[in-house]
Amino acid sequence: MKKLLAVFLSLVMMLTFIPYSVSAAEVGDSRETDLIAKAADVFPEYADKLLNSSYTPSTYSGNSTARALIASETRPVSSNEYVTYSEYSDGLILLSDYEFTSDTKTVSSSSSSGNRYITIDVTAACVNGPGFEGYFYLKGLSYTLRSGLNNYDSITNEGTPSKGTNCANYTRISCTPNETLHDYAQLNYDLSFRIGSGTHGQYLESSLTIFVGTDTAWILHTAAG
Repeated sequence: MKKLLAVFLSLVMMLTFIPYSVSAAEVGDSRETDLIAKAADVFPEYADKLLNSSYTPSTYSGNSTARALIASETRPVSSNEYVTYSEYSDGLILLSDYEFTSDTKTVSSSSSSGNRYITIDVTAACVNGPGFEGYFYLKGLSYTLRSGLNNYDSITNEGTPSKGTNCANYTRISCTPNETLHDYAQLNYDLSFRIGSGTHGQYLESSLTIFVGTDTAWILHTAAG
């Protein structure tokens, strides 16, 4: 009887975990699929390229000497989310998305201005033909925008990086947390996306930089080469 009870409890525990696992997978897949769908919606003139990419990688390194940036634009998805579309001459498309998860402001008693404390989630993606979209995530990046003359902005939390589908590797290159008179605060990553299924694999190398300064912040996602 005790053995039967133990088996029954084990089965109940297994069934309890199944919905959570499926749900987690669905959330991950949805997050990735949603970015391309959002980009196609806010960039209708590029929707066919995003949804039916014909880009075919021709080198193992993914670095193309003939590659040149031919289009780059940022548009709002909503009041707290923005997507940047960048297209290259060889058909490569890079996307970056940043979404505000927190935005608070302190106001001093002597002035209507004050510091803003902002947290964002960042997604960087490449679109390299059917089945080879790649994704990188940076969750919980925080920065402070300080008002007033010579009150420089800063990155206060670098956030948590993680790999999505077809992200082979990421490397944090540097972080300059504080804006200065001559330069912005910035966080730099080198990304490697798997873009082919050859024997040795094919990879695209790109750079992701988050800039903070002059009371604003922006993201630059560019291809190497």
